[in-house]
Amino acid sequence: MKNCQHLAEDLLAALPDALVLVQAGRLTWCNPAGRRLLGSAAADQDEAQDLARLLPPECLAWLAGTVDDSLQETRLHRLDGRELDVEIRATVLAGGAGERLLVVRPTPPARRRLRLERAIGQITQALIQATDVPAFLEAVCRILVEEGTYPLVWIGVADAGAEGGCLLAARAHDGRVDPLSLGVLWQPAVPSEGDPAVMPPGVGVAPLGSGTMPVDATAGPDWRCVAAALGCTASATLRLVDGWGESKDVLVLCSREADPFPEAERLQMAELSGELAFGLRSLRLRTAHAETESAMHALRHEFQQILEWQVASQTAAAIAHEIGQPLSAVTTFGEAALRLLDDIQPRPDRLARAVEGMAVQAERAGHVVRELMDFLRHAEGTQEVVDPLDLLQGVAPLVRASQGTHLAIDLVAPAGLGPVWANRLQIEKVLLNLLRNAADALEAAGQRGRDFRVAVEMSQNESHLRLCVVDRGPGVDPAIAGRVFEPFFTTKTRGIGMGLALSRALVEGQGGRLWHEPETGGGARFCFSLPLGRTGA
Repeated sequence: MKNCQHLAEDLLAALPDALVLVQAGRLTWCNPAGRRLLGSAAADQDEAQDLARLLPPECLAWLAGTVDDSLQETRLHRLDGRELDVEIRATVLAGGAGERLLVVRPTPPARRRLRLERAIGQITQALIQATDVPAFLEAVCRILVEEGTYPLVWIGVADAGAEGGCLLAARAHDGRVDPLSLGVLWQPAVPSEGDPAVMPPGVGVAPLGSGTMPVDATAGPDWRCVAAALGCTASATLRLVDGWGESKDVLVLCSREADPFPEAERLQMAELSGELAFGLRSLRLRTAHAETESAMHALRHEFQQILEWQVASQTAAAIAHEIGQPLSAVTTFGEAALRLLDDIQPRPDRLARAVEGMAVQAERAGHVVRELMDFLRHAEGTQEVVDPLDLLQGVAPLVRASQGTHLAIDLVAPAGLGPVWANRLQIEKVLLNLLRNAADALEAAGQRGRDFRVAVEMSQNESHLRLCVVDRGPGVDPAIAGRVFEPFFTTKTRGIGMGLALSRALVEGQGGRLWHEPETGGGARFCFSLPLGRTGA
């Protein structure tokens, strides 16, 4: 018994006609098609509805009388606020205590409006799911045809190259004639009133004529010829104008109906036009945004590759620069050892010192590479309490070995200087680089003898030690003074421009600062500061 009941419910649910039960002036039940016709989505919204809310008084009076399989045309006031022209066939149920079964069907124009309403809902869903404009336009045309509303639908995009004509963007038809051969949809020599190229915003309706329009052999058959072959008698053109007033697209609907495109349907078509225009603009913006994101992703990837190459290049240049100094010292000691071996009376003690110097500098080169790589990997490095005078004593022999033993270094420092908290090897590299730059400046100025000297000035305050390297060379041109710390900027013919940039990074990495000051009376002054040693360290 239950199976029979379920079968009956399934049959009623599958019926395309709206079935409604009424009793005592109230709606008591309806099938799914009835709910759709009434404009409600849920069953609980249409149960126990007062018929006076749905039907006009004259129709209520007709239902209250003795009706048996009689037909009445009236206007239905739907629950969603819209009105619909319908025809109602009423049958009195035997033993039903006044119950009547109503079969409600929209009139032919109303049915078309309902189909268009369903099509608009499906188009809205298609827009939500769309990923690109062409697929969405094809979906719009297919929905409008499949709903049985129009036998031919196409969407065109205005094209300047078509001399005011329109290029096919999407199309659909009911299968009688294949319009795939449509190329340029029209190229009117003198635009007529029915052409979308000259249509104002809104909906324009025009008859198709006899269907004997001339065919352009290069453009394919005129779209009107195709529409006439499908039995269409009229077309409606919708300019897809959005809220910004732009209009590049048109939607053309063709109809076979005896009364094509009545006023109520045109209002729906205007609504469809606005929805499509807004949807297309949103979809195009979404597509453009996705394309921009893709381009930005590719640009970021390319920039990352360039950055990685630049880092690798700077790292290689920095390593070459930093190990160049100890390797130069190794070369100097090696040449001295060779000269000692060539002496008629070799002196083993001096030879031993030269070889020992080579070993020390080779070990120093290894330390330099390790410390530099640690720095490039953002390692903190090993910091300790360092005597600033020890720094100068460790660096001075290296400068003299590479520049000549006649270079004089004058120390200007007060008694009782406190230690600093620093990485000894890194700060020695900074001081060595500044002293070598000063010596190079003196050599470039042609100074020799007693004038071939630099000064190292040290002072301190409550928190920092200040150390300056001063020379009497040509000085730094004010025009380039702001660039001397830039990577790869150099005024030397054989320099690579990494010394000062790395020196500043090393000093700043230890809480200090490196800067340049103009020297009164000529020359250059480069200073750096370091925090004083920690108490109790």
